[in-house]
Amino acid sequence: MAGQNPIAHCLERLFLADDTVLAEKAEHFQGLCSTRVPSKVFGKGPNSKPVISIHLAYENLGRHDWDSKLAAELAGCKPAVYDTAVSLTRKHLGIVPVVSFESLTVALGCTTMIKQVESLWDSFQESYLGNLSVAKKLSAKEELSQPVWKGAIVYACAKALGVNSYISHCGTITIT
Repeated sequence: MAGQNPIAHCLERLFLADDTVLAEKAEHFQGLCSTRVPSKVFGKGPNSKPVISIHLAYENLGRHDWDSKLAAELAGCKPAVYDTAVSLTRKHLGIVPVVSFESLTVALGCTTMIKQVESLWDSFQESYLGNLSVAKKLSAKEELSQPVWKGAIVYACAKALGVNSYISHCGTITIT
């Protein structure tokens, strides 16, 4: 890797070297990481900063199939350490991940129930917000924008439909 850009090296190792848009975004995120995130966040893995920069760029482009286990391996640290570093980086950069039903169901391998999940979400919101006063609706809408609610809806729908692939993964997903 001597003389090679760390982002380019990591993109190559992730088989993403031809994605120039991702490379540009990753460079941008690496710049932000260098100026706004304490270096100790990246201290547990020699390639943590470039890999996390690529990870954040990947998500920023609306892609949902990031392999955190492979990324941790490339970063040079354990998966739990990598996940913590990503979470801390997001916190320092003020990035609140947008969780969609599509991203949750793709990540958990249960895309066939997306219509039922969206239907349950719409019914839940209508019922919940319909029982509140006008003054409380605004704060309730803000509360419902938190990712945990979407995770709960996907879980409830999976449980009701008997989708075991999601239920078996529930212990491993973290929505921050």
